[in-house]
Amino acid sequence: MIGISLDRPEMLLGLLLVPLAVWLALRSDRLGPHRRKWSAALRAVVLTVLVLALAGPRVEAPSESLAVAFLLDASDSVPPEEVARSQDFVRQALGDLSAGDRAAVIVFGARPLVERVASAGPLETIRSVSEPGRTDVGAAVRLGLAVLPADSARRLVLLSDGRSNTGDLERQTDLAAASGVPVDIVPLAAAASSEEVTMRSLEAPTNARVGARYELQATVHAGSEVGAKLQIFSDREVLLDERVVLVPGDNRFKVAVTATEPGFERYRAVVSPDRDGRSENNEAGAYTLVAGSPKVLVVASEARRADAVMRALETAERRAVRVTPSAVPDTLLGLSGYDAVVLVDVPARDLSRSTMLALEAFVRDLGHGLVMVGGEDSFGAGGYRHTPIERALPVDMEVRDKENRPDVAIAFVLDRSGSMAESSRPGVNKLDLAKEAVMQAGMLLRAEDSAAVVAFDDRAYQVWPMSLVDDPRGFEETVSGIGVGGGTNIQSGVAAGIAELAETEAPIKHMILLSDGWSDEGGYDELLGRMDDLGVTLSIVAVGEGSAPFLKELAEQGGGRYYPVVDPADVPQVFVEDTMTALGTYVVEERFQPAPGAASEILAGMDTASLRPLDGYNGTTAKQSARVALWSHLDDPVLAQWQYGLGRSVAWTSDLKPQWASEWVAAADFAPFVVQLIDWTLPAPDDEGLSVAVRTEGGTVHITLHAADEDGTSVDFLQVDASLSGPDGEGVVVPLEQTAVGVYEGSAELAAEGTYLVRVVAREGGEIVGARTLGLVMPYGAEYADPADRPTDPRLYALATATGGRVISEPRSSFDAVSGFTRTTSAWPWLMLLAVLVFPFDVGVRRLKLTLSDVSAAARGSHVAEVLEADEGDTLSRLRKAKERARKNR
Repeated sequence: MIGISLDRPEMLLGLLLVPLAVWLALRSDRLGPHRRKWSAALRAVVLTVLVLALAGPRVEAPSESLAVAFLLDASDSVPPEEVARSQDFVRQALGDLSAGDRAAVIVFGARPLVERVASAGPLETIRSVSEPGRTDVGAAVRLGLAVLPADSARRLVLLSDGRSNTGDLERQTDLAAASGVPVDIVPLAAAASSEEVTMRSLEAPTNARVGARYELQATVHAGSEVGAKLQIFSDREVLLDERVVLVPGDNRFKVAVTATEPGFERYRAVVSPDRDGRSENNEAGAYTLVAGSPKVLVVASEARRADAVMRALETAERRAVRVTPSAVPDTLLGLSGYDAVVLVDVPARDLSRSTMLALEAFVRDLGHGLVMVGGEDSFGAGGYRHTPIERALPVDMEVRDKENRPDVAIAFVLDRSGSMAESSRPGVNKLDLAKEAVMQAGMLLRAEDSAAVVAFDDRAYQVWPMSLVDDPRGFEETVSGIGVGGGTNIQSGVAAGIAELAETEAPIKHMILLSDGWSDEGGYDELLGRMDDLGVTLSIVAVGEGSAPFLKELAEQGGGRYYPVVDPADVPQVFVEDTMTALGTYVVEERFQPAPGAASEILAGMDTASLRPLDGYNGTTAKQSARVALWSHLDDPVLAQWQYGLGRSVAWTSDLKPQWASEWVAAADFAPFVVQLIDWTLPAPDDEGLSVAVRTEGGTVHITLHAADEDGTSVDFLQVDASLSGPDGEGVVVPLEQTAVGVYEGSAELAAEGTYLVRVVAREGGEIVGARTLGLVMPYGAEYADPADRPTDPRLYALATATGGRVISEPRSSFDAVSGFTRTTSAWPWLMLLAVLVFPFDVGVRRLKLTLSDVSAAARGSHVAEVLEADEGDTLSRLRKAKERARKNR
């Protein structure tokens, strides 16, 4: 049935003007009676059509075309033979396509993929491979609705076992029903096996103390009676290893353990049955946090830099472990065994990016502590600008608002010999990295600073003369144009760099030389003498293992630093680090007495009005919400602290060794100061009144917190959040809502399998009143969590019922007509066209006077031509006669 609707029915009021227009046309005295009638009729038609067009009419008619999206479940819960059957079903259905019908194909598991957009024709080989470890039926339905055209009748055909274990199926079901799109289902048999054995769970207490004895419980589900080998492991030993007989259903096994070491204790249970359907679900894990005295990780590139810190911690009987930067764990789980990490004068280049990200999450998400101790290789001078560590600290590495800093002139001298063309990674050679290093270092200069760029092979070339870098784009374009040359003549490069620095009056003059090869060792005495006269310092970056050995001695004689860089990818970081050091405010070596600032527990027991002097520090800028307890004589922070996420961090910008802090290290109160410096960052002890339970179901984790005070009385109206840090280092915060007296609950979907650390924090009035830390293990995907002994999921049939769909078994049924669907077409363009066509006739009736004889003559083309020719002859004859009479009269 055809229906008509109007978008703006109020515009029909304009039809009231039609009678007025007709009345005015009939009253016209300029037209005869017949022409007045024709004009009135045509005007009424034009005006009526225009009003109807403005009303926005739409014509609704049954759609003769049909678009169908086939949703193919390719998850691991569907056995291969059922996957093949579903593909054959779709191929047969597409073989019966009628003219005008179209079909789309979507393959899904954890996420849906469009194998084919809505079109006609047969189905070729399916190439899409979705993530089979999970099933998101809701996402497949959502994508199916999106790919189908809106101008056709639409249907979804879902071929699945219905075991949706992630996503929001109910919401997408409502969306399909609201859109009027039925979802027909083709039930697929789930991967069921009476021999399937599943390790359901391994349960362990979330918290314990050293010396406590507790039980682990492993739950194994079996489809039938079968023999198996069951093993339970800790991090250090095998706790259980025996043959067992599994009966149908759940089988529970217990083993007693004793907590011996503080930190996270990981347990793993593995079942190896004699017969099994699949092996992916035969393992489970659990974590217990064993409480002990605080454990501190002290990181130092050179052991001597942390000697004083280690002695102070040993004096206070703190458990401290000293490691090199390469030994720092690069995962949150690896760091979780420590309560605080202390970075003692460690350059950023010695820490991997993954380690920095883990340290940031260690503070922000896990609630533990971070302390950075200054030195020549720390803070901005150590290259921590724009790193995750900088985000976690209470200071910025950039030194701002230093009007009294002297101007600086830097000469960058780059080796462009043939060996610099060697690639450090695909598509990037060593010279490319060197140029990138110069461009990054140039960005650090102030408007008053000058720079020069010199390139050399067997001779030197001036690339950028000593001048202000007031055109950053031009500077980058010039540097990027440096190409690879021939041999290596380091002397020529150094001489050219000195010549550039001799052209400037800047108080600070510095040269950074980069080379990867060998050159003559002699002839540098004169160059070093000129550098000494001009006040030029020289740092050298030696790239690769084939650099000349004398370069280190040359850098020392030049008063700068020597950087042996094995990995060329580290060159930009080294350049930035040395440039910041040369700029002066990143390392301030002047004697001063720290000035007290905000009150701090770190300085408890110390007279802040008469603190011992320091001989240097790293220049930084305090962040807005940081608390600065000590200031330098140049108003730079010396001791700053703040809360970062759930944890705390401290910046001590001077060192803790006999260089800048020699008088502090020798003092009797040095050890208490170091202990207080670190203890302030330690996480609050887990509150015994908070009991946390974690349960996983499919791909979802459910967290329950029971809160009580010391008397056991339930505590209500708390703000509770759980921070989950996954195996990829990314954190997610889950709010826990109060569901009963003293009970708070929340849930979240886990993005992937692996180990998660959970930090539950309870606040009252914005203040932390309690916290709990625990571990969570998701050993296998949600797709394998079911024991696989039940039929097709009933939610599949509920989806069909809610959307008006059917359970179909014949492929040709996929393209049955969809009742109730109409196609809507806007009619206003056609009405406007009709008005445009009629309007000229209205104008013609009013402007042209035609009789029936004129019309008859117009129908006879030859007669009209004769009349025109006769009229033309008579006219010319009359004109000639008039002209002759006028001549005679003259």
